Amino acid sequence: RIDGHDIKAIYTAIENAKAQKEKPSMIVIDTIKGKGCSFAEEPLFNHHITVSEEQGQQAMKELEEKLETLKAEWGEM
Repeated sequence: RIDGHDIKAIYTAIENAKAQKEKPSMIVIDTIKGKGCSFAEEPLFNHHITVSEEQGQQAMKELEEKLETLKAEWGEM
């Protein structure tokens, strides 16, 4: 069971599962819907939301900033 927003944890879990040759593996990933998008993380928006063009642009900006942070930490994947 891992944090589905932790890229390193996901990578490690996949590598561990691939290395397990004697029995099947399963990875349970806990996530938050809308994670990384400030206006969509609220529980109110758990299922369906309408996203305005401005909100879509805001979401892309936030996610691109997060991607740049991850690239700086990990280098190009």
